[in-house]
Amino acid sequence: MNRWKLTLMIAALMFATAAIAGESRSIGLTFSGDREGFFLDPIMKRVYVSAVVDKSLAGMAGFLPKDEILEIEGARVPGMRARALMDYWAQVSSRRVIHFVISRSGTRMSIDLNTQAQVP
Repeated sequence: MNRWKLTLMIAALMFATAAIAGESRSIGLTFSGDREGFFLDPIMKRVYVSAVVDKSLAGMAGFLPKDEILEIEGARVPGMRARALMDYWAQVSSRRVIHFVISRSGTRMSIDLNTQAQVP
């Protein structure tokens, strides 16, 4: 493989990882994940909250670091391909309320994130 193709593949991986990491300043939530398979479109084995911004929409909704994301708007997250997850997030992230099912310390919980709430 020539250097140019390798550079493009690494750049694509960095883009996919950044998008999967999902830092969204508008809601104050940063995602991270465990993945396997082809590095340009891996299967997401686990997606979890890596950080929550203080006084953010995500903080007001009740998210905490280490919460595992099980579902977003009824779609099961573990097992999704990374690109499909990014595309799905692009579709649902503009909704007024986004419904999440999470696992916190082994306990399954629901969180509704109001994207139009007033942040203090």
